[in-house]
Amino acid sequence: MANPNHLEIIRISVQDWNRWRAENRGLTPDLSGADFSYEDLSGVDFSGMDLSYDNLSSATLVGANLDRTVLDHTDLSDAYLRDATFRRANLNCVNLYGAVLAGADFTDCDLSEGSLKETDLENAVFHNTDLRGTTFTGAEGLTARQILEARNLRGVIDLDPLLRKQVASHRPRLLAPAKD
Repeated sequence: MANPNHLEIIRISVQDWNRWRAENRGLTPDLSGADFSYEDLSGVDFSGMDLSYDNLSSATLVGANLDRTVLDHTDLSDAYLRDATFRRANLNCVNLYGAVLAGADFTDCDLSEGSLKETDLENAVFHNTDLRGTTFTGAEGLTARQILEARNLRGVIDLDPLLRKQVASHRPRLLAPAKD
């Protein structure tokens, strides 16, 4: 259950929330179980928080700071996350179905078994990202240059055949099945 005081601050405004976060650096806010679907949280600082299983579907999070955030099984379907940062975040089994992720930075993330179905991945950064078992059905804007930066692509689902071929020709171990 989310801390009601923390919820009250973020409901006032993103600017007040970010100012409060900056003034209380040693405190990890608790927004567990909160529903932020359809809310505009552009520029919000959620860095270092645990938002596992929370609902942020259809939220607007342009330029949001989600660095080091735990988003395990979080619903971010149809969210607008242009230029959001997820550096060193845990996005294991995250639902990003239909999200706009253009310019998003997933450097050093665990995005394993996540859903990137029907997403816009133009200029998204996947440097050293674990994409093991991630689903790419209908994803748009993804290039070989982006995907070759990933740490692990084992078991990816519905990666465009041309991209798969390009990855296999440059870094075949990225796609190789794990050895038992």
